[in-house]
Amino acid sequence: MTPLARSLGWQGLCAAIALGLLLSLGFWQLQRREWKEALIARVETNMRSAPVELPNRDQWAVLTSEDYDYRHVRVRGQFDFAKVALVFAQAPPGPARNPAISS
Repeated sequence: MTPLARSLGWQGLCAAIALGLLLSLGFWQLQRREWKEALIARVETNMRSAPVELPNRDQWAVLTSEDYDYRHVRVRGQFDFAKVALVFAQAPPGPARNPAISS
């Protein structure tokens, strides 16, 4: 086998591997696009549907996320202002907040 044929053989092999890799990535992107379009359609359907009653607490363990993702629910109740907890946090000191710290 001549050096030219050997060189072309390696180049052809590398090109075939690269082509296979690029084709597999392209097919993966097409499959991902189908999955994403189905997800978007499901979200749009759930967002446009009429609100449903929230299931009873004993049914919560068997609910799946697909049933209630982006779905509007109707809830009734009273807010108990006696149990409100206000939580505040101080921002950590930094160059903009503490002039004593120099760069």
